[in-house]
Amino acid sequence: MMLLHSILCCRKLSNAANVSKIVSHFMHLSMAKRFSISLNSLIHLFLKVRNYYDKIKQPMDLGTIHERTTANKYTKVVDFMNDIRLIHDNSLLFNGPMSQYTHVAEEILAVAVEEAQV
Repeated sequence: MMLLHSILCCRKLSNAANVSKIVSHFMHLSMAKRFSISLNSLIHLFLKVRNYYDKIKQPMDLGTIHERTTANKYTKVVDFMNDIRLIHDNSLLFNGPMSQYTHVAEEILAVAVEEAQV
C-alpha cells in the first residue's frame, strides 16, 4: 500500500507528461527495491531468471515503458495500460500469485488503472 500512497500525487493520465511522471515514480521505487536485496536473494533470483524467457514470450518492464513514454511512443492510454498489464501478467505467470514481485505488479496495475480511469 505504501507504493500506492506514494504514487497518488499523479492524478490523471490525460497527457504524455502525466504518464511519464507516473512511470518515473514507478522507476524510482523499483530502483530503491533493487538496492535492498540480499546476496542470497540475488543468487536465488539469478538461478530463477535463467528460465524466464522459456516461460515469458513477450517480456515487458518499467524501463521499456519509461523509454516509450519519453520517446512519445504511446499515442493512446490503452497502449500504455496494455504494457502495464503485461508486466503484471508476466509476473503472475513466472513468479506466481503469492510472489512479492507479483504483489508489487498488482499495486502498479491498480494505480495505473485508477489514474487512467480504465
